[in-house]
Amino acid sequence: MPYLRYSTPIGIYGHKLTDEEIYHIANEDGLLSHPSPCCIGAVTCYSLAIAHLIHNPGDRSGAFGRAKVWVESRGQQMADVAGWLTDAENNVAVPYYPAPGWVKIGFTHAFRHLLLGTSYLDALKETLAGGIHNIFLLLTDLVTGRRRYRYECMHCGRTN
Repeated sequence: MPYLRYSTPIGIYGHKLTDEEIYHIANEDGLLSHPSPCCIGAVTCYSLAIAHLIHNPGDRSGAFGRAKVWVESRGQQMADVAGWLTDAENNVAVPYYPAPGWVKIGFTHAFRHLLLGTSYLDALKETLAGGIHNIFLLLTDLVTGRRRYRYECMHCGRTN
């Protein structure tokens, strides 16, 4: 799951690039540590959504649509990731456990909150209630458009 954190710099860097160029960057990066097509597809979708939101602040449905069109164009190779987007679209609350580091969990929740327009604090509360104290906080940044430089964990008091 920590692999999704690479999506933000790819989305920012690639905001003027085509979808295929963003995919190429995500693919090259993924081959270094997470060569699974699911991981590469998830990072590509997430990066595409970020790139879209840079040019269209607040256009949640457009960001989701851009990711969905791309993943569906990839066919069977990205069927799992397409299914995760469908889960997000259908507001399926994927359980955080027993596999809290699985890319599907953070990915699905991020896009689910994106579509719902969940407030930053509500997304954060749900994430922390799910028992995840670190990486999922990064995912709330996409769905809310907030810039968060420091947070204090409501469960243990640690700060980043």
